[in-house]
Amino acid sequence: MAIFIRDFQKRSDLLIARIRLYKNVWIMFLLIMIIDVFLIADVVYVQFFNPLTLIYVFWSLGYLSLGSIFAYILSISFILYIIGRKIKTK
Repeated sequence: MAIFIRDFQKRSDLLIARIRLYKNVWIMFLLIMIIDVFLIADVVYVQFFNPLTLIYVFWSLGYLSLGSIFAYILSISFILYIIGRKIKTK
């Protein structure tokens, strides 16, 4: 029985360490996505001042910008979920 309890303790410690690692990865992912969205908007705005050209460039880069915005929203929702769980447990 003691061996089973020690094994369970090791597994739970590994799980907690893995959750902490994933939280740090999500925070880095969020920062990268914020920088990515601002860089795409900044480069497009500086190079093309014509609004029609701006719309065309965003349309041609649509999968990139939509992917960045989706990842940005996903990261924010995940961080809000973590904050909500911390508030709920207090």
